[in-house]
Amino acid sequence: MSFQTFLLILIAAMVGIHWYPDIAYPAIFIALIAWAFKELPKWWKQRQSNMAKQKQLDADELLRREFWEKHKAIRDKYDPKHEWNDATFLPAEYEREMEELNAEYRAVMDRWHNQ
Repeated sequence: MSFQTFLLILIAAMVGIHWYPDIAYPAIFIALIAWAFKELPKWWKQRQSNMAKQKQLDADELLRREFWEKHKAIRDKYDPKHEWNDATFLPAEYEREMEELNAEYRAVMDRWHNQ
């Protein structure tokens, strides 16, 4: 519902309450019930979906931490002084180990980044 639509409904309700209160109050009550029947199931499904996603992310947290620990261990193994930057030539062994690590944890990291 746009803001303009909301304002028009509000004005109509105020005029109706002022001039036709016997009709306006039941109409407003029925409209609120209809809105609730329309919107609450959507809200409930979205809430359930969000809870399921959060549960999966919580379950993946240990694997995510494990990934970053292994990532740091591989990095420390090949670059103990942390001197590498974007222009540094990377050893083939390092790239191979990182590709294997990424392949092993790809599903976990994809779920984490697509939340």
